Amino acid sequence: MSAAGPRIRRGSLHGGGLCVATSARCCGGYGCVVEAWDPKLERAVALKLCVNDKPDATALLLAEAQTLAGLSHSNIITIHDTGHYEDSLFLVMEFAGGGSLSRRALRDEQMHWRRLVPIFADVARGLAAAHGEGVIHGDIKPSNILLRGDGRPLVADFGLARIIGAPPLLPNAIGTRPYAAPELLRGADRDSLSDQWSFFVTLWECIDRRLPFISNRQLRDELLTLTDAGVLQLIEQWTWSAAKQSEVPQAFLDVLATGLSLERSERFGNMHAVAEALDQ
Repeated sequence: MSAAGPRIRRGSLHGGGLCVATSARCCGGYGCVVEAWDPKLERAVALKLCVNDKPDATALLLAEAQTLAGLSHSNIITIHDTGHYEDSLFLVMEFAGGGSLSRRALRDEQMHWRRLVPIFADVARGLAAAHGEGVIHGDIKPSNILLRGDGRPLVADFGLARIIGAPPLLPNAIGTRPYAAPELLRGADRDSLSDQWSFFVTLWECIDRRLPFISNRQLRDELLTLTDAGVLQLIEQWTWSAAKQSEVPQAFLDVLATGLSLERSERFGNMHAVAEALDQ
């Protein structure tokens, strides 16, 4: 597929060994993901296409491909190949047919906390594997956690990933602001503990259908327009309160409280410990 690349046209798209669906699954600042079919291997795949004409867009997408190529875990999205359409790079990736947690947990259905706990334990294992390879995801949120048809979660979208010890392509990136750790909003570098904060904000939102430090779910979109200082102020003024679902046990609330500690030293030591706590 990489040698010639698929011919991609508007409508029902064919060529280069791939048949490409017409509807986009997800579009972000640099890439748009569409469903495709590989007739040679008879499997669905996902194509991430570069849709941004900024000079660094292709470099960022290539960096994501290289990052994913160095990761191998059952809870991390798999990259199969890369190619070019005209002058644009695309990635050929594993297709997750179950949608994202943004759709499943927040929009289509409200998953019970008992169903979410094992999902997030697996997500924690995927992040632990990435951290073990020196990869900081940098943008954990519900839309970046995908579900396979069998329910297995996959950590996806490593477009903002930081490789520890390597010069960052986006040195000041903090990910999606409402999920960013307070230390990032103060100007610190991304690391495994900031990923942990984003993980627990995501878990809280999937359980309670709101972010932990705002009382109204509708305010989430407004947070996207706030400055770093504005979001940081909300977090620093936040008073811990239990999730609305009264059946959530205290032991689980204690896990949430640890992962969402404003003091980094009071969070879990690593994502392996997070997975173990959720398993228990």
